[in-house]
Amino acid sequence: MAAQKLQALLERIDLSQAKPTASSSDSRFKSEAMLNNVRKALESKKPSRGVFLFVVKKGEEKKSWVIDLKNKQVREGGGEADCTIHISDQDLVELFSGKLEPQMAFMTGKIKIEGDIMLAQKLETLVASPRSAL
Repeated sequence: MAAQKLQALLERIDLSQAKPTASSSDSRFKSEAMLNNVRKALESKKPSRGVFLFVVKKGEEKKSWVIDLKNKQVREGGGEADCTIHISDQDLVELFSGKLEPQMAFMTGKIKIEGDIMLAQKLETLVASPRSAL
């Protein structure tokens, strides 16, 4: 169920400005541009209940981003959250680009969700623009 909610979110995010870099030596997280796009989408949305923590791993490095629907913020760093989503950088890029099905990723353990799983349905209200192909 949470995977279906995540899929609905991914299908509604406009990624036309969020193409990851192609360089394999680039230490920057490729998913960072995509999460910044969520930040832009929140500006036009009404505040809502829910704080999400995305813990993204690339090799041995981890980065965290908080999506706070109440305060309409996306910020890098940790913090308390109602729902925590663990995923690798590459898997997050593949989810956003449509190359990885959220339900399959959830069932195979590529996505791990902790906390209020039912709150994940709020994520689909983040953006209204359809997802663009990368």
